[in-house]
Amino acid sequence: MTDKNYCMSSFLSFRYIPDDETDFYDYTKHSNFVPVRDDLRFECNSASELDAVMKRIMALKATRKSAVLLSGGMDSAIVASYMPEGS
Repeated sequence: MTDKNYCMSSFLSFRYIPDDETDFYDYTKHSNFVPVRDDLRFECNSASELDAVMKRIMALKATRKSAVLLSGGMDSAIVASYMPEGS
């Protein structure tokens, strides 16, 4: 089913579209954000713990061929600051 107004309203209210069968257009299919499983999450209770986790994740995941798509927000700038030099 297509209901552009429902989809826009849902996305603005909830940041996802609750009804999986309703889409913006006939020719597109939305997919909702799926949270990270609990067993893959890292608990951080301080800025220094968050810093250590970010460094560890980037050391495992990022390479010189990695890139970050920046939205212009503060969070993307922080993530980008952890990228390896030259990536």
